[in-house]
Amino acid sequence: MFDILIKNAKLRNYKKLKDIGIKDGCIIKISDKLTTNLTLEMKRI
Repeated sequence: MFDILIKNAKLRNYKKLKDIGIKDGCIIKISDKLTTNLTLEMKRI
């Protein structure tokens, strides 16, 4: 589980994040077993 800022996310993942309605400045919790399928949760700063 990693906490990252969207602005530091990879560009190709940025579109996915935007598509599910997560906005700039939010911290994303990513549960990822190094696949292309990400489980994302939004956590406000």
